[in-house]
Parts: sequence; structure tokens; C-alpha cells
Amino acid sequence: MLAPPSILQLFALPVADLTVLRLFGAVLVAMSFGYWLAYRDPLRNLALIWMAIVHNGLTALVIVILGVTIGVGWFLWLSVVVKILLLVAFLVLVPKSDPYRKPA
Repeated sequence: MLAPPSILQLFALPVADLTVLRLFGAVLVAMSFGYWLAYRDPLRNLALIWMAIVHNGLTALVIVILGVTIGVGWFLWLSVVVKILLLVAFLVLVPKSDPYRKPA
């Protein structure tokens, strides 16, 4: 969020418009706080858990599609691995008594 352009270039991130990257960084910090709340009390923050599942799944899917079609840098491929790990972690964190979960 506050990194200078030279640091961003090390990760093969575009530095043409830093405003978008900095706003994206702010969103990620806010979502990380939501992830922490969901982890601390899953029953109370069930909506945050489902938001995290959708967010991580869609983000991983978009990066994979972009990687296959136009190509992305190594940092984004690494982030796909992290996103999939977070997706699995939040799927495991969903309480069994979740009213949104279909009965088995």
C-alpha cells in the first residue's frame, strides 16, 4: 500500500498508476481485518467467512485465466497458491451449523 515504485517493480507489478495499486492495498488491509474477525469468532462472523470464500475463489480464478491467456508474473502465480490455501482454510472454518450450507 505504501511501497515505493522500486519495490513494486521487483514483484513485476505495473507502476504506471500507483493510485489504483494503493487503493487496492487499502482494500486488502481492510479485508485482512475482516479475515481476522472471522477467524476469531466464526459463528458471529459467518458472512465474512463466505465473503472470504467468494473473494479468494474468484481472485484465484481470474489470475489463472489471465495467466493462461495473457501471462502474468511469478508473484501473481504465487498469490494464486496463497488464495487457494486461504479458500480451503475458510471452507474448513465454516461451522457445520451454517444455515447457508446445504444439508448432506
